[in-house]
Amino acid sequence: MEEREIVIPGDRVATEEECVPEKNTIAYDGTLYATVIGRPTFEEGKASVEPQHGICKYGKGMLVSGTVVADLKSVLFVDIDEAVIGGKRYVAIKDGKIIIPKPRDGRDFGRHEAEAPRPCASSDVVLARIFAEDDDSYMLGLRDEETGVVFSKCERCNGEMEATDGSARCIVCDYRTRKKISPLYGKFGDVVKAIERSMENIDSYNEEERERENRRRQGRERERGGNRYNRGGARYGNKSIEE
Repeated sequence: MEEREIVIPGDRVATEEECVPEKNTIAYDGTLYATVIGRPTFEEGKASVEPQHGICKYGKGMLVSGTVVADLKSVLFVDIDEAVIGGKRYVAIKDGKIIIPKPRDGRDFGRHEAEAPRPCASSDVVLARIFAEDDDSYMLGLRDEETGVVFSKCERCNGEMEATDGSARCIVCDYRTRKKISPLYGKFGDVVKAIERSMENIDSYNEEERERENRRRQGRERERGGNRYNRGGARYGNKSIEE
């Protein structure tokens, strides 16, 4: 059995070997799944889910805040905060991930840098956009102007850091480091307002994203078509010269 605070429809609750399905659960292929948003309960070999009204899950296109809890070579893991917006409680039922882009031959990030600069570090609080999700995680992006680090502590002395034009400086020991600093750094009321706006405008944002992706796809197709035409023209041109 999985002891979880909140589950949503489709989440695994237990197996049929452990429990029999009761209220708001369904069994499929030996596994019990939730059919509502709520809290799983287990009693006398029975699994149920108690509905929790007014609870919503985060979705694609929303802004979220959270704390970086692990900094690995190619990915940053983020513990996403809950938010109460418009009387509804939004919860993160999965981890957040920020994928670090790979440098191409070192050219993108400077001749002497082996890795891409990291936009944030462990213990940083960030504002990020959910641009995709899978069964295990939310994929977070920091491409929007208002996204980035909104609070940071010094890696050396744990002192509070201040934002200084694209970097962060410790006010205690003067240590400096490059980060993707949000213009909302230290303005937590404005961070909440930004999250609220993203939820209010979620439909229009996702529609604009679909249109942008369609334009990018059409551009890539035109580019591939042009490359094929150019290669063919060069080939035929060479053949004519030889003849």
